[in-house]
Parts: sequence; C-alpha cells; structure tokens
Amino acid sequence: MFAKKINKLFNFNHKNYDYDSYGVLIDVGSGSVMTAIVHSNKNNKNPEIIWHNRIMTTVKNIDSLQESLRPISVALFTSLLNLDSQGRKTLVQINKKAKITDLYCTISAPWSKIVIKDIRYEREKPFLITETLLENLEHKAEMKIKDSLQNDKNWKVTNLDLVDQNIIKLTANGYNVKNPFGQRAKHLNLSQANIVVHKKISNKVRELQEKMFPGANLKMTSFTFAFLNSLKTEPLLKNKDSYWLLDITREATEVGLIKQGVLMCDDFISFGQLSLAREVSFVTKRPIHEILSFLNSNNPYGFTEKANKKQKAEIEKIFSSYIEKTSDLIQNIIKENEISPKNVIFHTDFQSETLFYQLINEAFDKANKNTKEDKTIEDGINLIPFSHTVLGQKRRLTSSGTYSDSALIVCSWFFHTNLWNNKIFIE
Repeated sequence: MFAKKINKLFNFNHKNYDYDSYGVLIDVGSGSVMTAIVHSNKNNKNPEIIWHNRIMTTVKNIDSLQESLRPISVALFTSLLNLDSQGRKTLVQINKKAKITDLYCTISAPWSKIVIKDIRYEREKPFLITETLLENLEHKAEMKIKDSLQNDKNWKVTNLDLVDQNIIKLTANGYNVKNPFGQRAKHLNLSQANIVVHKKISNKVRELQEKMFPGANLKMTSFTFAFLNSLKTEPLLKNKDSYWLLDITREATEVGLIKQGVLMCDDFISFGQLSLAREVSFVTKRPIHEILSFLNSNNPYGFTEKANKKQKAEIEKIFSSYIEKTSDLIQNIIKENEISPKNVIFHTDFQSETLFYQLINEAFDKANKNTKEDKTIEDGINLIPFSHTVLGQKRRLTSSGTYSDSALIVCSWFFHTNLWNNKIFIE
C-alpha cells in the first residue's frame, strides 16, 4: 500500500488504458455544490464536460459547523438527483454505451482541512529503508493529526474522516529520494498531507455513490489539492516554484503556502464572499442578493452611495475586519515557515475578483509589514487572479468549450490529469 503512495509521489507506474473514461465530479463548496459528468481520453489534450449544474445555498450560521452542514447536505442530495435524471439523459444522448467508472469529489473549507505533518527518523548507524518502516512513520503522522485536532471544537476526532493521504516530500540524509526502498540512511524525513473531512459530508457522498453509481471508483480530496494539481499545466506558474495559493468561497478563505513545489502549510478562516454580503445586508437593511450583485461587479462598493454616515462607518469596519482576519492568518503562516513568496495566486468567482483583488492585496501588505523581521521576502507582491488570468483569455480549456465556472474547470482538469498521468500535487 505504501509503495503505491511512493509511485504516486514520483510519477511511477502510469496507467496505460486505451479506452475512454466517463466520470462524475462533485465539488462541495462552502456555500454551493457542483456536479458534472466529464469524458476523459488519455490521447486527448483536454477533458470534455458533458453536463454540469451548481446549486447555491445559504448558510445562516457559519460559526456552527453542525448547523451549517444541513443546507450543504440538502444541496448535495438535490444536485446528485439532478445529475441522475438530467445528466444521465444527456450522457445517453451522446453515447448510449457510456458507463460511469469514476467519481471524484473535491471538498472546500470549512468542511475539509489539510493537516501537514512531518516525521523524522534518526539512528547513529545507517538503517535500511523498508516499506514497513515507512508505514510505521505514516501511522505516527496519523496519531499526530488526531492529537492536533483533539482540542478543536469543530474538529473533534469523532466528527472527522481521513479521506486522502499524500506523501509530499521524502528525504534521506537531507536529499530528496525517488525510490527509497532498499537504500540506507541515518536520517529520514517524511512530510505527509492529510485531508480531513467532516463525516456528515463524506458519509453522504459514499451513501449517494453506492446508491447511484455502484462499482464506480470513488476519490475524495480537498479542492485546494485539486487546484494545486491543475496549476501544474498552467503557464502562469512558469519560473514560480514558491508562491501563495488562496481559495475564496462563499463562506471561507483558505490560504496555502507552497515552497519549492511543496505544500508547506494550509489553513482557513470561516469568512468569505457571502459572509461579507450577509453582514453588509444587516447594516444597510438591503436584500442580501442585492448586496451580492454589487460585490460581484466592477463597482463592488456601489451600494454605499445610498448609505448614511453611520452605515458607512459600520461597512468600513466589516471590510477592515475581513482584511484583519485574513492578515492574521497569513502572519501565522509566515511566522511558522519564515518565508513569504512574492507571487500570490488567488481563486474566487470570476465576478468577485475585482473586490477580492483589493482586499487580499491589503491583507498581504499588512501581514508582510507586521512580520518583516520574521521571514525572507522580495519587495512587494505579485497578485495573480486565477479566473481572470485563465478564463479571461477565453482559451479552450476543455474540448467542449469555455466555461465561467472556474471551479468546474479545476475539477475537470484534476480528473483528466490524475486519471491518466497518475501525477498528483508534486513534481
């Protein structure tokens, strides 16, 4: 089992299937659920999106994960029902013999969490690296995860499900090793990224998979990992081996730090686009959908034109609070890793990138000023909006055309590249 993870890490044992594959994609966001049917052929450069649908939902109390999970679970069930009826019908019209063989599910914060643990093994005399030794180190990493989450009220061990594990770095005597088995070393370091998901989400996905797609191969992971994998094929990463990676959803902002191609740290705050709109709506007494329409425009603060002096002051506090929370999160990561790369790639809805370009820029400026003695950093930052940079170029990202749902593109590319190339997360 461990040997398979090593193969996946270093791109060994590629699949050599000669047939097409049809898969179901599920993207569980913080305030929405997307489902899609995708066709992939290893000889084609691009995947083909057969059918897709996204259901938005309103989370009333993001501070209580148990309460906020209910509308997401309902949206997940409804979205898969739509896929079972509408999606299957579309697939049959295209290919009557097509069969769903794989189901890929990506899950965003705050329903998922990436926990990275490092395990160091040392001996005075050289020791033999075996699969049994690495499995023991992996078990120690799992114990560390449970210990770190034990005191978190939202991540009690009884509520979590470890759905995916990936070795992201393996060194022997300080050097990266491709095939460690049979080698001897005095020092062995293993870094493992572990995807933890709330059981209500993972159990619901498994239940629906068994009912609707029995026999299909199921893979669950974090959206951030799928995002990181999809970036491997993007020119925007050229000459950038260290960078920040942000994913801003309706109810969360997730921040990851990549150093020399390896995900070093990842964390999030339970506050996003809809969270901002909800608080502004409360202050201005205007419908939340009306506030969202402004936030999703090139004039995101247009709603302040009708606000009085007191309301404007409260609105300023709301956005300042978001900048402060995001900056604090970034600062914690900087202090832990003593580095802050210049390049920042952030992903959010295409329509809301104008707003978050400014907010994220201010958050990084604040974080870098407050930690200038704690890290290595180049002057300034290079902020790269993923949706405008990639989708704005109107390139044919899939064989079936272009799409405005950037998360759909990320998930379809993750399915396509992972399925055939067996190439995940790291070079």
